Amino acid sequence: MPSMRACRNYTKLCSPGTAVQECANVPMLTNLPKTKQLASQVYSICTEMYMDGCSSCNFNSPTSLPNCDILGIYSKLCIEMPGMPQCSDLTTICSSTPSLTFCNGYPIFSPGFNGTLPVSMLMYFHNQPAYVLFTFWVPRSTVEYIWTYFLLVVIGIVSEALVAGRIIIEHRKLTEVTHISKFVPISEDHSVESSSISSLTSNRPLIALKESKNRVIFWVMTATVVRYTEILLHYLLMLAAMSFNVIVFFAVVT
Repeated sequence: MPSMRACRNYTKLCSPGTAVQECANVPMLTNLPKTKQLASQVYSICTEMYMDGCSSCNFNSPTSLPNCDILGIYSKLCIEMPGMPQCSDLTTICSSTPSLTFCNGYPIFSPGFNGTLPVSMLMYFHNQPAYVLFTFWVPRSTVEYIWTYFLLVVIGIVSEALVAGRIIIEHRKLTEVTHISKFVPISEDHSVESSSISSLTSNRPLIALKESKNRVIFWVMTATVVRYTEILLHYLLMLAAMSFNVIVFFAVVT
């Protein structure tokens, strides 16, 4: 649309017969979507999930045009999460002219792109590829899903085994504490009875008391380590379930 007011300077500069070589050498941009279309895509992205850059464009309504660099913000959002369906317009633009500044960093046109787009962080149950705890753990094929299911089930079994083990450890610790109380009787006000001290030094073997104390310390330390590992595995399972992938979720709750 060369008749637009904003294009007057360009039209005069690149009139027929101009000596400016760039007018002929620089190709025309193709597949550029309309401003309203890009604004709608930005609004859709920022409504589904707040991302860095959304605050730059303030929408009064879904159909309004914000006073911001819509194309720049749109490309920024899509470079951060290129797997979003709203980024199809940027893919079309950069396919036609990959040398554009706002196409830099878009995975499809980056060196070393292996044909696999980063996955989107969907906040609802889905069956799309999703990150499972780590960036390299993204099941896509049937075999990868089977291994993911198996590993998550194993983690769940181990975490429940730790819970059962900790109960046994607590029982052992309680047994040792009860054993120590036989050596050092405790009065109702939880103080050591004075009569027990002389009895301890004369009639009770100190070696057995020390051994019981050492066992209590051992069981307390063991229970602490088991509890820490148990909580760690539970949090890992929780984070895996937060991928909202249906298969991963059912693997966690199995």
